[in-house]
Amino acid sequence: MYFIDQIAFHTNENYLQLEDKKISLDKQTSDILLLLIETKSPVSKATLISHIWQNRYVSDAAITSAIRRVRKAITELDDTQEYIKTISKVGYQLNVIVKNENDVKPIVSSGYSEYYRLKIIGILLIFLTSILYWKLSVEPSIEPPISYRQAIHLLAQKNEESLPQAIQLLENSIQEAPKFVAAYHTLSQLYAYKMSRHLGLSDQQIIAKATEYIQKTIELAPEHPDTLLSKAMLDYFYLRNDEGVKQYHQQVIEGLTCDHKCNFFHAY
Repeated sequence: MYFIDQIAFHTNENYLQLEDKKISLDKQTSDILLLLIETKSPVSKATLISHIWQNRYVSDAAITSAIRRVRKAITELDDTQEYIKTISKVGYQLNVIVKNENDVKPIVSSGYSEYYRLKIIGILLIFLTSILYWKLSVEPSIEPPISYRQAIHLLAQKNEESLPQAIQLLENSIQEAPKFVAAYHTLSQLYAYKMSRHLGLSDQQIIAKATEYIQKTIELAPEHPDTLLSKAMLDYFYLRNDEGVKQYHQQVIEGLTCDHKCNFFHAY
């Protein structure tokens, strides 16, 4: 078994696993992924033809399609980073740290995993900053609780290990100020976004938490665009409801404020 960043690759049973979610692989997809893992240098098309197709004729389109299936399987578990990099005129290479279950030393490393984690937190920080700005400009009479400010400060440090503490502070802030909408928006987006996987909760627990805070934002600010954003993020990352995301996207382009919401939808 190998660990591709946080994803477990069970080579004997041909499936990928992240927490309680599993993705089965066909034999060819599993063999290609194993070849990418065991080859430290980029894997060329010639190498793929030799090892996977036993030197039989195969078109470039068939190779591209096979690599796409590998990427799709991984993306169904984690779409927050690029796991397989295409190197022009060279081939394909894993873009993250891979570990053997019996060997803690990384066998493939590019440093990109940390880069994408920081990028995710940076995007979340943009979300949170815009929420705070809206609250202070639209409802200046509501003073942000100290615990809310402390949570924003923690998130600004871009350290995913501080996420549980930040969430606890946000939950404290809604106890201090039950109508402070920004705290509910922040909590709903933190849970709805893929990064909440670092909390060690099951998908069902994450969905329940995100839904709870989304419902509260609907009660307090039903027309606020960040309420739509929270719904879209939950639908996209956990509920796999593409139609729901398209619906929210349409509402954004029809006149809602286009800031961090547009960044999410463009990425989608």
